[in-house]
Amino acid sequence: MRSIRLAVALTVAIAAPLAAQQPIPGLDAAGMDRSVRPGDDFFGYANGGWVRASVIPADRSAIGAFSIAAQRADTQLAQVVRDAAAANAAHGTDVQRIGDFYTSYRDTAA
Repeated sequence: MRSIRLAVALTVAIAAPLAAQQPIPGLDAAGMDRSVRPGDDFFGYANGGWVRASVIPADRSAIGAFSIAAQRADTQLAQVVRDAAAANAAHGTDVQRIGDFYTSYRDTAA
């Protein structure tokens, strides 16, 4: 019986720090403002830290997680298309077609 208690105690002692280190998926505690009571202003409680730390760019009227993700996706897509245009891809491949389409769009002299 004593060895079972010891085994359980050791298991709990080992597992407790591991459970404490794993963050909750989808929850950004850094963006919260815990100085605000959730019953008084839940938006301020849940998003206050993020609102204070975020700066709205001069060319935008708002900013959020979706606009940040869209901007990153647009930047990455533009780089993929520029790389396709610069590549010497085999005729008929998707890379060649994308590169040709982009090059024809950029051909303002014609």
